[in-house]
Amino acid sequence: MESLDSPLKKKDFLEVIFVADQKIRDSASIIQEKYGFNSKEHQLIYRRHFSVDSILFERIIAYLDSFGHPAKEKDGFRSGTIYTVFHHSASSINGASYIEIKQKYFPLFYQAYLSGDVKEGGVWLYLYRLYAQMKKNEYVNYELGDTAQIEEMIDILGLSRM
Repeated sequence: MESLDSPLKKKDFLEVIFVADQKIRDSASIIQEKYGFNSKEHQLIYRRHFSVDSILFERIIAYLDSFGHPAKEKDGFRSGTIYTVFHHSASSINGASYIEIKQKYFPLFYQAYLSGDVKEGGVWLYLYRLYAQMKKNEYVNYELGDTAQIEEMIDILGLSRM
C-alpha cells in the first residue's frame, strides 16, 4: 500500500479492483452459458472466481486499514468498489471469518454512507447480504423504506455505527 502515495494512484487502484471483480463475473457467465451450469469448465471458472474474490477482498481490507474509506468528492474513486468487493466475498482473512470482517468494517461503510460517499443502495445491499449470512434467512421487512430498513438491520444485527 506504500506505493499508493497519491490520490490518482489510489483511484487507479480502486478502478483496477472493480474491473477485476466484474471481469471474473462476466467470464463466469460466459462459461456457464457456453458449457452449462456445473460443467467441468464452469467448476473451474467458479474456483477461479472464488480465488479472485479472496484476493480482492484482502487487498480492499489492506486499503481500508491503510487509508480508511475514500471520500468520493475528494478522492474521486469509483463509487461502489469497496462495498461491491465486500458483497462478493465469502472468505476469511487471518482466521477471521468474512462475517467478523464485515462486522468490523461496517462502521466505516456507515460513516461513508452518512457523508454521501456510499449510496443508500450500497449500504442496504451490504446489510442485506450480511443479514442473510448471519441469520441464515432473508431480511423481509419491505414495508419500511430503504433508510428505515438500513437502520432496522443495523439494530437487529447489533452492528456499531461508529
